Amino acid sequence: MKIVFLAPGIRKGESMVEVFKSLASVLPGEWDLWLVTNSKNFPGFPGKVAYYDVKEDMVPLQLVALAEKDGVLEGVDAVVTSSMNVAVLLNICHRYKTRVPGGTPILCFPPKMPELFTEGNPNMIHPLFYVYRLGYVHIGCFDNHWEVELAKKLVALASPNSRNIDGGIHRIIFYTFKGEIEEGERRRVVVWSGRWNQAKNPRLMLRIFSLLNEKKEIYVPSVSGNSGVPLAGVTVGEVFQRLPSQIYRRNAGTAMVLLITSFVEAFPVGYVELMERGVVPVVWDRPWVRGILEDWPFIFKKVPEAVGMIEYVLNHYEECKRMLVELMERRFSRASNIMGVFDEVLNFSEEIRFSYAREA
Repeated sequence: MKIVFLAPGIRKGESMVEVFKSLASVLPGEWDLWLVTNSKNFPGFPGKVAYYDVKEDMVPLQLVALAEKDGVLEGVDAVVTSSMNVAVLLNICHRYKTRVPGGTPILCFPPKMPELFTEGNPNMIHPLFYVYRLGYVHIGCFDNHWEVELAKKLVALASPNSRNIDGGIHRIIFYTFKGEIEEGERRRVVVWSGRWNQAKNPRLMLRIFSLLNEKKEIYVPSVSGNSGVPLAGVTVGEVFQRLPSQIYRRNAGTAMVLLITSFVEAFPVGYVELMERGVVPVVWDRPWVRGILEDWPFIFKKVPEAVGMIEYVLNHYEECKRMLVELMERRFSRASNIMGVFDEVLNFSEEIRFSYAREA
């Protein structure tokens, strides 16, 4: 079985590579696994890597063209990608009789779908609908019922006559709590982490941080889009930009409190990793939160509530850490379903692949 993970990143190191490593790690070792990417965080992928140092313009097109030219896509049984553009490009490859087998199933994770939809991007419905209606394209959603329902809503709005929606939208469980919080140094620090854009809502974080007489740290992997406030000149906390992921986890993972102000998240892997390290989340009340943090007491609606919750966690950390362990065990104890999803994707597309073979 040959599976190609195609992960274009707009900036080097920013793509779905880390997620694809997790997905690939549970697939059978005898499968022929490939990663095609322009991101340099590929070490650790359990298979072959085709790395292309391409210009940061029309990256999906460049990666598909280079992978096709080098034969990486020849005989592929399924493609996993984070780009809806890749799915469209592969459809073009099918039509023009390239080495990509016709009707090859594609599992597509649109990682920024909820954020773009929330920000009112009018162009987001169309590509999601277009790649889905191809028949052999499946939508992969993270382990958050809010995102799954949003995907179904968008597909239904764009294509009321499309195929059975439930048959092509998959909720992926790839994170399982190991059963214990990492022990070690613990600092009386409040951290905020996220891209500096409107979806992460740094304006709310700045209001809360300005009222806290505690040590605060702000971790910004990138500045993208309009945040509403400039990053330059932020004085309410120490700012760390573009740290390597290992250093970021090591530093932020020793804090006591994680402030989350996001308008929307799909499955916040970075935040869950910090929680696994013992950083207690205090979260703004948004619809996505209920799909991730079930029955969590530190969910606030107003700024004074957030300040009070943060102070409580700082002063009662051991108690709150026990609550965090209970949350992690309750919410993230389910085993990965990745193999089951791959079985569904491959079997669902079998008839379509046969139809392409007949046309050829």
